[in-house]
Amino acid sequence: MEYIFIYLLQLFSSLDLLFGCLLILDFCLIIFWIILGFCTRFEYTDYKNNGCFGELTTETGQNGSKFCKKLIPIMLSITFFIAIVPSRQTLLLMGGTYLGKKAVKQVITDKKIEKINTIIELELDKRIKELQQ
Repeated sequence: MEYIFIYLLQLFSSLDLLFGCLLILDFCLIIFWIILGFCTRFEYTDYKNNGCFGELTTETGQNGSKFCKKLIPIMLSITFFIAIVPSRQTLLLMGGTYLGKKAVKQVITDKKIEKINTIIELELDKRIKELQQ
């Protein structure tokens, strides 16, 4: 379990860079979609438009718009899922908490430690009675 945790820790630290790249790509794609819409004047008929890309037909604009309409939700959902993945710092805290609880639980339930604790308590009680007399 600990080895998988160390591997995931290394993997999640590289997701920060991927999140930044995807966020930039999402904004560029949205801006491209808006520019494409303005170049075709948001019209989807069969005549040619002398837009900002020269002879840009509305069919080309329509195909580009369809592509953007399909790609933008996919890219935004991937970016969202990467954004909710915990950071390396949070993953370290979660792992430390889990392993700390596991260690404390193991120490409390260990039979030898219970016996040692009983011996210490009995000795302390014995010493307290001797001091009181």
